[in-house]
Amino acid sequence: MFNLIKNENMKIYRRPRTWVMFGILIIIILLMSILLHVYELDNWGWVSPLQQYAEAQGLIYYENTFWSNAYQVAGLMSLVSIFTIVIAGDIVAAEFSWGTIKLLLIRPFHRSKVLLSKFIACIIFALFMLTTLFILSILINGILKGFDGFSASFLYMADNGEVVERSMMLQMLIYFALSFGELLMITSIGFMIGTIFRSSAMAIGISMFIMFTGSIISFFLLRYDWGKYSIFPNLELTQYRGGAALISNELSLGFSLAVLAVYFVVFNVLSWYIFSKRDVALS
Repeated sequence: MFNLIKNENMKIYRRPRTWVMFGILIIIILLMSILLHVYELDNWGWVSPLQQYAEAQGLIYYENTFWSNAYQVAGLMSLVSIFTIVIAGDIVAAEFSWGTIKLLLIRPFHRSKVLLSKFIACIIFALFMLTTLFILSILINGILKGFDGFSASFLYMADNGEVVERSMMLQMLIYFALSFGELLMITSIGFMIGTIFRSSAMAIGISMFIMFTGSIISFFLLRYDWGKYSIFPNLELTQYRGGAALISNELSLGFSLAVLAVYFVVFNVLSWYIFSKRDVALS
């Protein structure tokens, strides 16, 4: 199994497009960090209630430190999602397009292991990209603005009206974990479509459509009681990074994770079933 995963990783990182995507990500992180540093937003002297609370409690509020810019740069997760969709949507479909799927399946490995190795390789790529985004967002903005406020606090208002305090480093880790959860689902969607329809273009196109229009679709679906059980309102896990859900008060992190877990199983079972039963000789 390890050799299969290693082989799939070699296929991914051998292609120039992979390093072009990493290069684009690094350049955009750097440019956005510099722009946020040079053209720092002026709030016209307005101080948020949370900042007033922080000052009253003797806390370092994150918006007054490098964490503010780092937190915004970490929001480039959508770019990471796009790159991950490209890899996930193509990793199986490309084997059929190139005709190499027959060579792959004549090896002494069960089809399920072959498919699993490809999925794991996609997850490793997503994790690598996401880790790069978060580490560089902290390092670059810390270098530009200074690490003096490293112990700054993130504050948000809970449902009961109380102010919740947590360290900014913990907040970034929570944001990272929620972002990875989103990436896991996006990867599963692209991987499933690419496996079933053997079309990279279809997998990438549909996955991006879901990613970019999910919020709009959620707005309409949540008008109905059954809408909260659809994938769209629950897919954006980062809506919980500040506590309560931003889309609807009927949602919670636990509820969204449970709904997504069901979809995750369904997507991957479908991928496995179709891939296992497909007659490669006719592909």
